Amino acid sequence: MKKFLAVFSIILSVAVISSAATFICIDKFYLKANKSVVTKLNEIQSLLDEEYYYKLNNDAFVDSVADAYVNNYGDKYAEYYTEDEAEEQKSKTVGDSFGIGVIATATNKKGSVYIWRVFKNSTADVAGIKSGDIITGIDGKSTLDLGFSKSLLKIVGTKGKEVKLTVLRGETYKKFIVKCAENEVQSVYGEFLKPQKIAYLSITEFNKKTYMQFKTQMEEFEKSGAKGYILDLRHNGGGTVDAAAKMLDYLLPKGDTVRVKTKDGKITVRNNSKESHIDKPIVVLQDSASASSSEIFISAIKDFGAATIIGDKTFGKGVIQRYYDLDDGSRVKFTVAEFVNKKGESFNEVGIKPDINMKDSMPSLKDFYFLESKDDAVLNKAIEVLTH
Repeated sequence: MKKFLAVFSIILSVAVISSAATFICIDKFYLKANKSVVTKLNEIQSLLDEEYYYKLNNDAFVDSVADAYVNNYGDKYAEYYTEDEAEEQKSKTVGDSFGIGVIATATNKKGSVYIWRVFKNSTADVAGIKSGDIITGIDGKSTLDLGFSKSLLKIVGTKGKEVKLTVLRGETYKKFIVKCAENEVQSVYGEFLKPQKIAYLSITEFNKKTYMQFKTQMEEFEKSGAKGYILDLRHNGGGTVDAAAKMLDYLLPKGDTVRVKTKDGKITVRNNSKESHIDKPIVVLQDSASASSSEIFISAIKDFGAATIIGDKTFGKGVIQRYYDLDDGSRVKFTVAEFVNKKGESFNEVGIKPDINMKDSMPSLKDFYFLESKDDAVLNKAIEVLTH
């Protein structure tokens, strides 16, 4: 799922060979199944070799053919990545990024870049950038003139690159110089609601660093005597299943947590939970942008009856994709299975309904990023459920 707005915050091998006479090399079985494709491409290539006026760009040809090949089988989650795109995609799922260390979204409030989250110990954090700051200028240029997308490109880049920022905080403009660095993506944000002894955790995505961040934060809350937990998965578009499964193991008692159904109809248990668990009340918050691994997480929570689910129906992405690295450094992704609950039911294309439906109280997808705690009806409902 592609998140609403740009947010900072991872079997089949088709070898495409470029030469003077470019062609697609496919094994015998696949050649038989797609003979018409090979015939057509060879016919077009012959015409190009004989008649085409300009110089052929074989690299671009290879990438465009592979992209079309992967994206025209009716799988809306299938993708082809060039070598450069593959490297960038891999770095995102690892949980490291080159930039100033923030999650940003677009705003028209006196600037185009709103800082929603600042990664702990990132270069932005060390420099003094705070959540809620609005970047109005980058290297002397207005973010309104640059636009959101180009502004984002200016705050990522080569390690050590310095970025000069003008930031609006409240009614005051401040100047910062921040270096781009390899910052660990912070995907877990914790806050202790002391009067109620409730621990609140916002989980923005699932990457390879998420579980350890979650475990560390949970251990701190346990030591502080938390009486209940709010896990906020709103606007969490997913990520790695393993991260979600490890978190489920930490929270839930012994039992199966993640099940997958493959093309042969077989249902296999992919992950399970051991006996150790958190024996305290839990509320999970979700919305229509909660997807993929978030839904796997929520589905397991519902199977165990381990939490009260509050919010809106989830997005409905209940299928699993797998990445395959090709010989030239590129990679492909396509759907290989779907997730099912303990009853064998899929939530793909239908979503998961909450226990307490607050659709009418949900902010718009865009306004979610600017929501303050006092105005957050869903969060306040969660506090009410845990304290009564």
